[in-house]
Amino acid sequence: MTNYSVRVALYSLAFLATLGYGIMVPSLSVHAHELGASHSLIGFIVSAYAAVQMLTQIPIGRLSDRVGRVQLVVGGFVLMAIAATLYNFADAPGQFIVLQGIAGIGAGCLWPPLLAMLTENTDPAERGRVMGTFNTVFFLGVGFGPLMGGLISQAFGKSAVFNIWGA
Repeated sequence: MTNYSVRVALYSLAFLATLGYGIMVPSLSVHAHELGASHSLIGFIVSAYAAVQMLTQIPIGRLSDRVGRVQLVVGGFVLMAIAATLYNFADAPGQFIVLQGIAGIGAGCLWPPLLAMLTENTDPAERGRVMGTFNTVFFLGVGFGPLMGGLISQAFGKSAVFNIWGA
């Protein structure tokens, strides 16, 4: 694969990961509230994803240097798909915390290896532009995900967004 092809693949993975997670965020809050979660507990549920992801970034980065990057990226997507599927079966707000933790580990398996692969396949003179493009694609997913999730949930129900995220 050429460096350009590798970059496009990495950009696509970043976009899909952030889009997928973002698609389910509006429904997660509503679903947790329907199961009795207070507003503060919903905040904790949503934050659990970021907290676990933050705690896994450095260890996963080191691990990706030793065992390889692709395996961790695949594993990260698998963990996120498992969590997404299980959201359909959650019947208590506390279960969302666990699922958010699993999804957070999955996300933690994505970003260090993806960024390492991006820099490994980019000439140092181009890295700033390439990283800027990566972040733009990342935040396109972050921005469009919740918008799409709200529309999908309204049209097809909250389970649809969890299933789309899992896919």
